[in-house]
Formats: sequence, structure tokens, C-alpha cells
Amino acid sequence: MADHQEQTLTPREMVRAHLPIVLDLIKTASLVVVAVSGMLVSHHTHEMSLEIKSANNQTTPMIDPMP
Repeated sequence: MADHQEQTLTPREMVRAHLPIVLDLIKTASLVVVAVSGMLVSHHTHEMSLEIKSANNQTTPMIDPMP
């Protein structure tokens, strides 16, 4: 690495050198956001289904079972 110390990189070369790392970070961050969003949506859906079940249980009249 000592032989590269005298080299000065142009802005274009710097972008090209760091682009794969930046794109990997963006990709990882977007996957994390998608995973967290999926967890939140599934939790919300589960809560809604429980609310619907409890609402249905409260509004349905009790029917006597047939003997």
C-alpha cells in the first residue's frame, strides 16, 4: 500500500472505487426496511383479526343448541 500513497485519485476514480461498498450498504438497508415493515404489517394484521373475532363474539346472539 505504500506505493499508492503518492497517487492522487480523481473524483471519478474515487466514486468508482467506493461505489460497490455504497451500493451494498444501500441494498442491506433496504432489505432491513422491508423486513421490519413486513413484521409490523403482520403484527397489525394479527391484532385486527383478534379485534374482529372479539367483535363477532360480542354481537352474535346465543343460540340454544338443539337437543
